[in-house]
Amino acid sequence: MYLYLFTKKIKPNKTMKTTLQTLALASVFALASCGEEQAPEAVTAPAEPIKKDSVTTAPKLDTFTVQTDLSSVNWMGSSPVKGHKGMLKLSQGWLGFNAGKIAQGAFTIDMKSITNSDLKDKGNNKKLVDHLSGKDFFKTDSFPTAEFILTSATDSTLTGNLTIKGIANSVTFPYKVFPAGNDSTFIAHSKFSIDRSKWGIEYGGKSVAGIKPNDIISDMIELSISLNAKKK
Repeated sequence: MYLYLFTKKIKPNKTMKTTLQTLALASVFALASCGEEQAPEAVTAPAEPIKKDSVTTAPKLDTFTVQTDLSSVNWMGSSPVKGHKGMLKLSQGWLGFNAGKIAQGAFTIDMKSITNSDLKDKGNNKKLVDHLSGKDFFKTDSFPTAEFILTSATDSTLTGNLTIKGIANSVTFPYKVFPAGNDSTFIAHSKFSIDRSKWGIEYGGKSVAGIKPNDIISDMIELSISLNAKKK
């Protein structure tokens, strides 16, 4: 995973600002997906104690609020014969900086917003999305959100609890950060993979008894997270 910050060196009007931010976000996605193999798995361990129990309670730091309408989570899954990809929306989030370095933060993913982008047939697309939303995968009626809460940070890694389907695991991944010129707005991009079985999502996995090799769905899910954050 790499975290990129893109600065604005001009002071555009509202319409120009939105356009520039959207173009920058699209550029991030393009750079992240050009000819790369699936991102490495985040180091996963038991969940760590959380000091703050809500992503809406920010510490007294330089706090940046995630602009959810300009932010997203891209997902990708695969099998021996095909793969699928799509997007999720964020419902809220923030990052706290101390002396110019990430110190705290969290964000919430709206799991009911899951979409697919590779199936063009509307019927097949809906069938896949309904399956992903159902009991075999994310069970979004019972678990409508997923959440990441940062627990520690170094100059090169971020560690936090990722909760999916009510199951929390600690994940650690490397990052890079480039301070924004005006310290008011940035776009952050993160890319890493998780083993879904560690969050109780085992449908079609290699551990299923009697499953045929061509029917196996990879346990690895790649997450490409883009956050557009503005100083609070």
